[in-house]
Amino acid sequence: MKNIKLLTVLFAFFYTACDIVESPYMIEQEKPIVIVDTTDTIDTTAVIEYKRKILLEDYTGHRCGNCPKAHEKLAELIETYGEQIIPMAVHTGFFAWPLGTYTADYQTSVGNELDAYFGNSNAGLPNGMVNRSSITGELILSYTSWTAAVDQILQATPEIHIEITNAYDSTSRALTVSVLTKALTDISKTLKLAVYISEDSITSMQLDYNQDPQDIPNYTHRHVLRGAINSTWGDIIATGNLTVDDETTRIYSYSINNSWNHYHCDVVAFVYDSESLEIIQAEMLNIFE
Repeated sequence: MKNIKLLTVLFAFFYTACDIVESPYMIEQEKPIVIVDTTDTIDTTAVIEYKRKILLEDYTGHRCGNCPKAHEKLAELIETYGEQIIPMAVHTGFFAWPLGTYTADYQTSVGNELDAYFGNSNAGLPNGMVNRSSITGELILSYTSWTAAVDQILQATPEIHIEITNAYDSTSRALTVSVLTKALTDISKTLKLAVYISEDSITSMQLDYNQDPQDIPNYTHRHVLRGAINSTWGDIIATGNLTVDDETTRIYSYSINNSWNHYHCDVVAFVYDSESLEIIQAEMLNIFE
């Protein structure tokens, strides 16, 4: 009798302690082994895209009350076209003279020489040149005409590629500039390379007729031409015929003025037709790059 009771208790215990798993049954499966090929694949068909870039010279002066409008237009074009716009502000003429509270002097010998040759200040500031091209019918353009000129020039295929390499010693302020030019098409012209230096974001007085008061003491002057590294008109880099992939390299030395903020200094290089003076390619690079 005791054995029957014990069997009854054991049966009841196992009956209540065990769960019954109904179908469908979940059976854990082994995960498949995935083999990943990490071998690098080099696309030998990749093509480098060269872009036409434009030197936009803004002729200006800190006592020119209408000039900030041109500065705004230049900033707008940079925002739209990015690195395809190479900006350069040339302070020259009567409105660039230091006078009274306008003590800064951003005039340069290269800027004055350019102004004497092209006649920008005599034409009435503000104005500028877009690649020194008369594609729209005029060489010296009001800032209101810059966009149309830029749009037309950028439609053309680039003929030259420019690559700047800088080596700068911040202690001695000695700069070595290497400029490589490469023909992207056959060219039958005598070409010259000019290399300038500019400084960005300089704070000083500016007259602005659209402000009240009109004298702006902490105005930010952008892309200010500071000098020529290889003279105003540069060096000849090609005479006669160039064929695709022809390259030239020019190396220059320059000393950065102690009064300039070297972190804001850029090398500006451009290639132009020695006969027409029209610029066919431009480039810019900070001296620390």
